[in-house]
Amino acid sequence: RFQEVELDYVKLKEILNEPDEWDSTKKKFDTYALVFKPPISFLELKERANAAASAQGKTPAFRAQDWYDSHPFTTAVTKSGSWELVRRETVPGSTKKVLNNQKALIADKPNLTHTSFAALAALLVGQYLAHDIKLYNGKAHYGRTSTCAAVGSPVFLGYMDTCGAFVNDHSGAAGDLGLVASRNL
Repeated sequence: RFQEVELDYVKLKEILNEPDEWDSTKKKFDTYALVFKPPISFLELKERANAAASAQGKTPAFRAQDWYDSHPFTTAVTKSGSWELVRRETVPGSTKKVLNNQKALIADKPNLTHTSFAALAALLVGQYLAHDIKLYNGKAHYGRTSTCAAVGSPVFLGYMDTCGAFVNDHSGAAGDLGLVASRNL
């Protein structure tokens, strides 16, 4: 089911050496992570990630929640995998804002896009299983994605505690809910 997906390493190196959009003292190497979005559904990713965490003696990668099991965003499968550079933290200044005001923060950044739920899920589980790093536990505990639940509200993901990452949807402003940005490769 998995096919090889090309990655232009020369282009990747150039991008990672560029200054960060919000902090010119850092390079993108410091603020982004390379993420492979596998061609599987979120429900399959969740099952595999939790099994891998258990095999490693770790707490679950994703908490036990079933409200979203029948939602298209958790059952959809992309035809092929893809690579993205995803910010390790939410966009600076994006908390306490409604979605449109959050999106305005990246509107003038032509290479950035609002990150999908699949990319953020892959980032969180990858960092946790490979490096034992629980992202999105700082000032912005949750990352709002471009993916919407069946009711039309953007899905967010984060707050990785001992129960695993939390998934929910919310369209309003919240102090711990920031926008996630990424760059397609």
